[in-house]
Amino acid sequence: MQRYGQLAFAITLFLLVGATLPSSNDKELIIRLQGEILVLQRQMRDLQESFDKWQMKSENSLDKLNSASDVSSKSLLSIDDKLQRNQGAQSNTLAGVNNHLAKISEQISINNQQVSQLNQQVGSLKQSLQEFQRKTQERDGLELRSAAHDPDLALALAYLKYKQGEYGTAINLFREYLKSSGQNERSDDAVFWIAESLASQGKLAEALNEYDNILARYPKGDRAASAQLKKGLVLLRQEKRQDGVEALKNVLSLYPNSQEAEMARSELTRLGEIENTAPQSAPSSTPRQRPLR
Repeated sequence: MQRYGQLAFAITLFLLVGATLPSSNDKELIIRLQGEILVLQRQMRDLQESFDKWQMKSENSLDKLNSASDVSSKSLLSIDDKLQRNQGAQSNTLAGVNNHLAKISEQISINNQQVSQLNQQVGSLKQSLQEFQRKTQERDGLELRSAAHDPDLALALAYLKYKQGEYGTAINLFREYLKSSGQNERSDDAVFWIAESLASQGKLAEALNEYDNILARYPKGDRAASAQLKKGLVLLRQEKRQDGVEALKNVLSLYPNSQEAEMARSELTRLGEIENTAPQSAPSSTPRQRPLR
């Protein structure tokens, strides 16, 4: 734009100088130059207008850029503020997590100590149990050796062990009695209490074998009714209802006036197999029953 201003000044100066010169044959040249100067002046105005428009657009663009820059700056400040807040929150969260992990680690350490103490206690209990088992075995061995020389002591001691719930020891002592005393009037008692001990241990099949052993070997003995009753009850425990009911009805038919018959009748009534009626009179051939102990 400065160049065009200098040119316009030169043209204007030329016109002024030309106007002061005397007329010559160069008048046509001057007129042509004046025409060109006018064209240049129009071009200058057009350029000035274009420049003004460009300058206005540039200013508008600069204003928009400044506005966008302000918005961007505010956005960056907001983002930076959020980042700082997030970093603070994350720092607090991380500190809380670290504290929680420290507490968990402390609790794990305490638990490990408790587990170690429990292991020591379990070890001590195992040693105590082994010592108790050793002493029990020694005692049982001594009792068995003593019972081997005295069958009555073996029977009394076996029954005491049964009442105390030491069924394994009781079974061994009862068998020792049967082995040392041979067949006598108390043999069916020993077999009966072996069966009872087995039933108390949940060994129902083995108990049934012993009840059947009594019924086969001592059918007229004073434990036959009890063995028949207990056989029926064990069969019911095994969910063999038909066999159990049949065994209980055998008690009624074979030992109608016995205590076992009353118990069998009560169970059959509960099962709905018979009505609750009075027992029939007992035949004279029914053996005397020993009371259950």
